[in-house]
Amino acid sequence: ADPRFQELISPAAEAALIVEQTGFSEHEVQDRLRSVVTMVREVNLRVVVAHEAVNPEGVEFLWSLPSKVVPLLTKLKGPSRPLPIVEDIAVPPEALQEFLVSSQKVFQKHQVTASLYAHAASGQLHLRPFLPPPTTTLDGTQLESLARDLYQAVRSVGGSISGEHGDGLARTAFIRSQYGPLYKVFQQIKDIFDPHNLLNPGKIISDDAHITAKNFRPAPSASAEFVELQLNWTPNQMTEEAGRCNGCGVCRTHSPDLRMCPFFRIDPVEDASPRSKANVIRNVMTGATSPEAFASDEMKHLANLCFNCKQCELECPSNVKIPRLMVEAKAAYVTANGLSWGDWILSRAHSLGAVGSTVSFLTNWMIRHPTARWLMEKLLGISRHRKLPLFARRSFLRSIRPETLGNNFTNGHKPVVYFVGDYANYYDPELAEAFVAILQHHDIPVIVPKDQTTSGMAMISAGDLDAGRDAAQTNLRVLGDYAREGIPIVCTEPSAALALKQEYPALLNHPDVDLVAEQTIEAGVFLENLHKQG
Repeated sequence: ADPRFQELISPAAEAALIVEQTGFSEHEVQDRLRSVVTMVREVNLRVVVAHEAVNPEGVEFLWSLPSKVVPLLTKLKGPSRPLPIVEDIAVPPEALQEFLVSSQKVFQKHQVTASLYAHAASGQLHLRPFLPPPTTTLDGTQLESLARDLYQAVRSVGGSISGEHGDGLARTAFIRSQYGPLYKVFQQIKDIFDPHNLLNPGKIISDDAHITAKNFRPAPSASAEFVELQLNWTPNQMTEEAGRCNGCGVCRTHSPDLRMCPFFRIDPVEDASPRSKANVIRNVMTGATSPEAFASDEMKHLANLCFNCKQCELECPSNVKIPRLMVEAKAAYVTANGLSWGDWILSRAHSLGAVGSTVSFLTNWMIRHPTARWLMEKLLGISRHRKLPLFARRSFLRSIRPETLGNNFTNGHKPVVYFVGDYANYYDPELAEAFVAILQHHDIPVIVPKDQTTSGMAMISAGDLDAGRDAAQTNLRVLGDYAREGIPIVCTEPSAALALKQEYPALLNHPDVDLVAEQTIEAGVFLENLHKQG
C-alpha cells in the first residue's frame, strides 16, 4: 500500500472513516470540515482526525484509500482467505450501529474474523470473513451457516442481502428468506418468460439449499502424480500460487494507466491473458488435466505468450506470479523436449556478443547485409526488417583498466559493485562508461568484477534453467563477498537487476542468494536515491 497511509492511520486503529463535505467555495468547505471535527471530538475524544484535504490532489489521495482495500486483502497469504460470500449487505443508515454489533456477535459465534469496508452514509457493507476455501460441499456448510445467521441479522434491522450488486449464485439460496411470499411471484415470472429453464438455470430461482457451496471454486491442492519441478518451490507452493488468481479479470484491461500484459494488448483473446495461464496451471497441478499436458506443445504455445516482463504481477490485485508459473512450464517443456535452435541462439546473447565484438567488422557487415538478414529470419525467426543492434569493437569488460575506476576506498565514500550486463558490455559500452563516469564524478569508488558473466535472464525466460542456474552460480560466487560486506550491486540493465533480485532466489538454495538480491539495485533507482540524498 501507499506508505503515506501508514503515516496517516495508526496500526492500532480499529477503523477509519472518510467524510466528504461539499460547498460553493474552499472557505465554505473548510468551515464545514471544522464543524465535523468539532462534532466528532465532542462525541468521542479518542477519535483522531488524521488528515484534512481541500485541494484536488489531497482529496484524490484520500479517496484512493477505498480502492486499495480489496487488493490488499487478496494479497494476504495463508490457508484462510477473505471470502466474498456476504459482501453486498445494505442496511438503513440509522440501523448501522445496531447491525454492526449484531454482525460481530455472529462472527464470534462462528469463531471467524472478518474485514469490513463500507459506504457508511448509505449503509452499504462489504464483509469478508476469513475462512479456508471449501474443498467439498461438506466444507461449505460453515459458509452457509455463517451466511444464514448474518442475513437473519440483516433482515432484523430491515436491510437487504443485496445492495449494489445482483443476487447471483452466492445469494440464491437465501432469496426465499429475504423476500418471503414474493418468492412465489419470482417463480411465476420465471415460468412465464423461461418455461424451459434455459436462462441462467439455478440462479435466483432454485430449490438447492447448498447452491452457494457447490458453486464456490474449491481450494486447489497439488496432485500426488506430477512431474519434477525445476524452480525452487514445492508442488503445493506452486499450486497455491496459481490458486491465488480469483478470476477478477483486471489482467484483461486495456486501460492506459495500467501496465498489464503486452501480449494481451496485441491479441485480446483469453489465451493471451495472465488469468488463463493461472487456470491452466491450476488444472494441471490439481490433476484436473493430465500431467503430460505440462510438457505439451499446447502448454509451450501458452507459455510463449509470456516473456517474463512481470507487468501483470505488479498490477494484479493478488500479485499472482504468473511469469514464474510460465517459466516453470517452459522449463518442463525444455526438460522433456529440449530447447529449439532459435531459442538457444537468442538466449545466448552473451556468447554471440563475445564472438561478435571480437570480429565486429565482419558480424556488423553481416547484420546489415540483406542475405544474412534473410537467413536469420528463416533460421532464428528474427524478421529481416528488424534493425538489430551492432556489436561494439571491444567489450566493456575487456577494455576497462582497474586504475581508471577510482578504486580508492580511503575517500570516505562507500563503493559500489557494477554488474554490467550483456547489452552494455557487448553492444553499448559507452553506456557503461557513462555510468562509471557519473559515479567517479561523485567520488564513489567503483568495483567491476572481471569474472562476472551474463545474468542468465534470457536463458531463464526461455526455460533453459540448467544454463541459467550455471550463470547464477558463477555470479553468486563473484558477488557474494561484496554482498556480505553490504556493498550495493548496481545494474544498468534492468533485466539483470531483475534476475539477481527475483530469478536467482527462485532458482537456487544458495547461502548468498538472498544477500545478493537484497544488495542489488537498478542504476536509475540508485542515481535517483543519490540525487535525493543531495
